[in-house]
Amino acid sequence: MLATDLGDVGRGDFNGDGREDWVATFPLFPHTIPRQSQEPVVVFLNDGKGGFRAAPDIWANGAPPVRTVHQVRLAVADFNRDGRPDFVVACEELNQRNLGGRVLDEKAKNAATIYLGGADGVLRAQDRAVLPWVQPWQLEGYAMTKGYVDRALSAAVPMDIDGAGQLDFVAWVDTPFTQWPQVEPTQASLYSIVSKEAEPARPASVLYNLSIRTGTGSGLIVGFVVGGGARDVLMRGIGPSLAQFGVPGTIADPKLEVYQDAVRIAANDDWGASGVLGRDFTNAGAFPLTAGTRDAALRLAVRGGRTIQVAGADGGSGIALVELYDLGAGRGRLINVSTRAQVGTGADVLVAGFSIVGTASKRLLIRAVGPSLGACGVTGTLADPVVEVKALGATSVTAANDNWGGTAALKTTFASVGAFALAGEASADAVVIVDVPPGSYTATVSGKNGTTGVALVEIYDLP
Repeated sequence: MLATDLGDVGRGDFNGDGREDWVATFPLFPHTIPRQSQEPVVVFLNDGKGGFRAAPDIWANGAPPVRTVHQVRLAVADFNRDGRPDFVVACEELNQRNLGGRVLDEKAKNAATIYLGGADGVLRAQDRAVLPWVQPWQLEGYAMTKGYVDRALSAAVPMDIDGAGQLDFVAWVDTPFTQWPQVEPTQASLYSIVSKEAEPARPASVLYNLSIRTGTGSGLIVGFVVGGGARDVLMRGIGPSLAQFGVPGTIADPKLEVYQDAVRIAANDDWGASGVLGRDFTNAGAFPLTAGTRDAALRLAVRGGRTIQVAGADGGSGIALVELYDLGAGRGRLINVSTRAQVGTGADVLVAGFSIVGTASKRLLIRAVGPSLGACGVTGTLADPVVEVKALGATSVTAANDNWGGTAALKTTFASVGAFALAGEASADAVVIVDVPPGSYTATVSGKNGTTGVALVEIYDLP
């Protein structure tokens, strides 16, 4: 049974499954209820079905040690900048031996522990003995003096202490108090956990926006990858709003679902004219959606690979646009997008759009795979795909390819980004490596001589 006194709460994806979890602290008051078998800190994992479960197995070395604590506060942040949420617990430990309420040891012990999240979804406590101490007058706006309070105070505050652009941690505890519930003068102590890890160098230019436009048929499936940590991504499944651009035969009521492996982790049917999403559209530079349309949209923190499926909520089909926007929150970045779809002719060709932001050109690997899909059991493949890359609004072609040629250099590039090998040097799949300056572009996949069939288009950010 957990303590009934809730201390503090925070949230984050602690086990890396793409779902938001919760962490809560529970003060342990020995002068009221003996709780020797209870945990002061509990992580509750999201089961993806609207419920949460306590997860004692998330700790690397068992549950946090049980302490007699009066106040417990926590702060959730990515302290070591690895793209995974961490948290700090600040508390005041009381050395009480009497359940009648009198403190026999008149000194309270300040305590803080930082728990770093790992790639394996396990939280590991760090040694708090290495924490540097900071005097109250060293932090502007956080000066403290002696005074009277009605109880001991603890607080956990993530902030940039040293101005280095990195999250540090500050906490304070007022000590001592000598008797419960008697009020005594208190002296505030301040300490900090300072991030010493340098911010990783960001590339001069990055993929900012990825989009796929094609017919949905029984469902349009788009895969994408966020590498180097987590990133907030705006996802949109658009049908009705394409009419303003003169696109015919659009899907009337798209439903957007996000999957991690085979587990659905998020979904949206009608975007609902959300003010928050509307601001995200503006911040991302996405065209606005009219209030009341049946287009779909959602925002999600992503690390690793995800799959988006767009299909008609009413079973309908038609032309749809799937968009991904990097919203700028987090350490990761969009590095890959792909989709497999039926390639037709005219307006039914497969179009992948992307944008580059930054100060330098970006090198990309773009593949249009048809014949090589046969080895994966795909039938009806596009026999001879052609890929063309153009700047948005331009008539001239930036890069194009019909048959990739089977070169050793291309094979090495495929391996460097984890792209699967093509069927052979003589396969009719199409591949380009292109350096493009900041701007917006389209990669169009069509069949040579007007042929049709199933093809896969892939865009990779090359390091």
